Amino acid sequence: WSEKAAEDERRAAREQELLLQKVQNEEKARVQAITSEKEKIKKCLAQQIADKERRRMEEKHEWMSLREHIANDVKKAEVQEKDRLCAKRRREVENKKAIQEQIRAK
Repeated sequence: WSEKAAEDERRAAREQELLLQKVQNEEKARVQAITSEKEKIKKCLAQQIADKERRRMEEKHEWMSLREHIANDVKKAEVQEKDRLCAKRRREVENKKAIQEQIRAK
């Protein structure tokens, strides 16, 4: 009888140890799954931040380029206007000279 009781106790202890091991393994697997999910989320967020920063930098470069083009267009327009006014002034002076020469010729 005591041998059967001892065997039952050993079996119960083994079953308890196996059950404890199973619970520990499940807990370890759950912690690993949570940690893995957490890492995926961190990577995803880091990627989103990097993408947003890249887009921000691209937009900044586009605005800088646009601003530069506008400044160049303004400068070009200023030069063209200055050249146009100089040509107009030159024509006015030439016309005035021509008129004065015609008056003198009469």
